[in-house]
Formats: sequence, C-alpha cells, structure tokens
Amino acid sequence: MLNKYPLWKYAIILAVLVLGVLYSLPNLFPADPAIQIQGAEAGVQMNDTTLQRVEQLLDDANIDHFGAELNEQSLLIRLNSNEAQ
Repeated sequence: MLNKYPLWKYAIILAVLVLGVLYSLPNLFPADPAIQIQGAEAGVQMNDTTLQRVEQLLDDANIDHFGAELNEQSLLIRLNSNEAQ
C-alpha cells in the first residue's frame, strides 16, 4: 500500500495533535478556590496561632473551608466555592 502523503506531513499532524492535547490538559482539572495569607512585611513568619485565628474567623463568618497549608511565610486556606472566596 502506498502512502498518499509524505511522512513529514503525518509527523506535523501528529505533533500538532500532541501539542493540542497538552495545551488542553489544564481544563480537565476543576477550579480550586483558595485564599493565601502572607505577612505585610518581608520575613514575617506564619505559625499555628495564626492558622487557628484564621480558621476561627472563617468559622465565625460561616464560611466553609476544607483545608489549610502552613508554610513558613504564608498560609493557604482552601474553600468550597468561588462565592466563599
């Protein structure tokens, strides 16, 4: 069986398809609303007290949240909806 087109044309089509799939992959993951809190000045350290205070403020305001990540210089709170954010 003879190919109707040269091999390089098939390679270009394949490359474009692969790039298109890679470009569209981020759309497969759902949005993850979150709030990131950092200190006003450089070098401010976040600690467990700050985390507990923020979670208490969110609970008092009836804002649903499901996760928190504490780093040395920032605090990331994950929320359930964009409206809560």
